[in-house]
Amino acid sequence: MNILGISGFEKAMPFKRAHWPGLEEREYRISQGHDAAAALIINGVPVAAAAEERFNRQKHSAKFPIAAICSCLTDAGLSLEGIDEIAHSFDYSPYQNLIR
Repeated sequence: MNILGISGFEKAMPFKRAHWPGLEEREYRISQGHDAAAALIINGVPVAAAAEERFNRQKHSAKFPIAAICSCLTDAGLSLEGIDEIAHSFDYSPYQNLIR
């Protein structure tokens, strides 16, 4: 099974500041709001990983990690069609009420 994991949630810190004022600075940084990256796992073995900031030259980049994804796929000789699952380690359920 080929699993592509991604991180990065652009504007997460400003979102948290706007909706939850008064948190400690450390609590704002505990997020998917910076250090966007991608990692590729093939049959349970990590085969490639890359940080988006290495490609777009923006320290702690939160941009969607398209270049990091492409790098991982290229390193493994795969295309996006060869990916079985995409994982993003962020729990959106606490924000469901904000969307409605």
